[in-house]
Amino acid sequence: MKKHYQAILKSDYANGYFGFLGACTPERAVTEATNTTCFVDRRRGDDGNVNITWGVFQITDNGPVQAIDDFVNSRGIITFAAKEKTKTFVVQVKDDTIPEVMETFEIRLVSVSTVGGSGTTNISGASIDPLRATSSFVIDGNDFPNGLLQFNTSSNPPTLSDVPLPVAISQPQVCIGDITTVLIKKSEESGVVSLLVVRAQGTTGIVSVEWKTVDGTAKSAGKVPLDYAAGAGKLTFQNGQLYSYINIAIIDNQIPEGEKTFTVELLNPTGGATTGIGSKIDVVIDSSDGAYGVFQFEDSSLNVVAQELGDSGYNSVFLNVLRLQGDIGVIGVTWKILGNPGNDIVEVNGTVVFPHGVTRASIEIKIRGDTEPELNEVYQIQLTGTQQNVSLNVTLTVQRLYGKHGTVVVSYRTLSPTETYPYMPASVLRASTADFKPVTGAVQFQTDETIKEFTIQIYDDFEPENDESVFIQLTNVTVLSQPLNASVSAIIGPASQSYAQVIIRSNDNANGALELSPLSTSVSESSGSAGIGVNVIRKGGSFGQVSVRFQVINGTAFENLDFVVLSNRVILLDGETSKPVSVQIIDDQIPELTEVFYIKLLDQIEGGAVLGSSIDTVVKIEFSDDPVGAFGGTMGVVSLYWEAKLNGGFPVADISPTSGYVHFVSNDASKNILVAVLPDNTPEGQEDITFRLVNASNGGRLGNRKEFRLTIPPNDNPHGVIVLSNSNFTVEEKDTNDVQYISLTRIGGLYGQLRVYFSTVQIDIIQEASQGGNTVLSYFNAPSGGSRGVTGNSIDVSTVSNPAELTVSGNTFNIVT
Repeated sequence: MKKHYQAILKSDYANGYFGFLGACTPERAVTEATNTTCFVDRRRGDDGNVNITWGVFQITDNGPVQAIDDFVNSRGIITFAAKEKTKTFVVQVKDDTIPEVMETFEIRLVSVSTVGGSGTTNISGASIDPLRATSSFVIDGNDFPNGLLQFNTSSNPPTLSDVPLPVAISQPQVCIGDITTVLIKKSEESGVVSLLVVRAQGTTGIVSVEWKTVDGTAKSAGKVPLDYAAGAGKLTFQNGQLYSYINIAIIDNQIPEGEKTFTVELLNPTGGATTGIGSKIDVVIDSSDGAYGVFQFEDSSLNVVAQELGDSGYNSVFLNVLRLQGDIGVIGVTWKILGNPGNDIVEVNGTVVFPHGVTRASIEIKIRGDTEPELNEVYQIQLTGTQQNVSLNVTLTVQRLYGKHGTVVVSYRTLSPTETYPYMPASVLRASTADFKPVTGAVQFQTDETIKEFTIQIYDDFEPENDESVFIQLTNVTVLSQPLNASVSAIIGPASQSYAQVIIRSNDNANGALELSPLSTSVSESSGSAGIGVNVIRKGGSFGQVSVRFQVINGTAFENLDFVVLSNRVILLDGETSKPVSVQIIDDQIPELTEVFYIKLLDQIEGGAVLGSSIDTVVKIEFSDDPVGAFGGTMGVVSLYWEAKLNGGFPVADISPTSGYVHFVSNDASKNILVAVLPDNTPEGQEDITFRLVNASNGGRLGNRKEFRLTIPPNDNPHGVIVLSNSNFTVEEKDTNDVQYISLTRIGGLYGQLRVYFSTVQIDIIQEASQGGNTVLSYFNAPSGGSRGVTGNSIDVSTVSNPAELTVSGNTFNIVT
């Protein structure tokens, strides 16, 4: 007997029919380093293990290209185990610094194969569903493809070999308030400062950026002479252009001045370009014309004759030094004695200190006394240099009371900031060792000397500080020589007189320098109680409560019409560094163009603060209430287009016209839209026609009230007339309760759902029949024929009274006649 075998091939996608379950999410990468997750599902069969190969392809004009440069993983494989229905994989966008425009990609299921099996055809085994084989993905433009416009302090402009230029994150920066800026420094005599603006990253397309100058301590207005020429303008970069320059004129004068600063800002870039951290640059005009002083010896000190007095100690001769031109800041002038003075002069070099505003100081030359015979000796003293912000020397005097005999040494020292003594004043703020140089020393009194001096060094810094105290103690007295037969009697005086207090006065604007910030601002009329965003700021120190008054000056905006001053005084409490001025804008609903007013800090300050350099602010009230047309403004020529719609269409059968223009010229405050309601004989319900203002030309703006509704009431009997379908209806009385219907007819309009109320009235049928010339029987159906079918007994009741009780065949009848 022969056996036959028949193979049954895989069929109906036994290993699965694979495709994306939906779009990969997210479908768009706004930034690089974004992950998108793709879900793949398996339909129909789920036998065996199946590998799915996927890939990412960029869509280009020349067709799809595998996107190996844009993704960390542009290709991969996922494996479905037997019975497994869904799998996911993640595609990661590569984070690079290459400027790129928006790119479009497809994530595709490329191929499928069974693991250890065969039969993967398009109708059997494992297959990819062609309708679900792709998912679109977009990477937005990144790394500034059209350029990041920023200032650059390089002395040379970039070249094509430098492309792409890096983003300004490693350039020198300085923090001015809350704004991070690049810093550049120029001298007043330079005449022009050329600011290099570069296009970092991408250079695709034509882009532009506006620029403007902003006053700081350097002024372009309100000061004589001016420091620089203000400017504003626009830079345009052609496709591929890397840089451009902004030139600002620096105004030279002969007035000694310290450093002054102004800012140049880049703003409002177009063409896809952006601005970043380097969009502001501070231009510092260096001190000029000897602002800190030009130092030289006074004429009387050019040739000085000094005598050596005594055989010990020293005597002093003073040489005067003058500070010419500027007198800004604390300046130390160093000096030295040329040649080799040996032991003839105690100190051969040193520093003479000029405090701020001081124009004359002296160098003390100490000539040592000795017993050696000497001829005339000539020495030269040279001024060798200057130092800004040097330390100051404070001179203390030790007095010798009562006896004056013998040689006595008195020792002294500075107390540490934590040391106290019984007579120390209460609640005193102690200086730290960052404020003075701790010292231990001694002075020597010769016979008959009653006064000696020594100095302590106070450090000058830029830190605002309140009054602080340094204490010095006389610690010991030693007698070196005394008259014969005299007892040792030199002592330190009482504690109340053997301690000295040096008060370092509040300095570096300890109570603050008061300024206005910002120097200019724009505010909307609707800001109301939110204020105008102008603050009095306290720079430097913030010690103590201070107050300042300000003045508001009308410009094109007027007080009590456009704004109101609630208080012209600002109070900053101890530690406070900022507080807003109390000015509010009046929202008056009157169409107005941009208006300005000015705020100025006055030199009316309490609490020890001083005025800073930025004491004026310009406040702009933005145009409001649509001055060029939102049905309020009356300036310029504006054409307004409108449309009327009913249920999404133009109601041409109901009104005319259904759209049109209204034209406004200057000083036209209102216009009418005229339409005609069209008559017809068609029953209609209520119609609500919406009129909408669509657009306005020449800068006109549509306000919030840009729609209104025209209601046409129901007309031509839209709901119809309800009548009885017939004048007569016949109903049949049945043995049981029964519902029968009387029909109504609606004539005319058919709008809406109606409820009809009715009532029934009983009538005299005989009267009704007689009035109509009918018989009563005409209201009833014709009688039906037939008989009872049972013969009964005849009973004569004519002679019986009513009622009669009769007994017939045992039955009792009650008969009523």
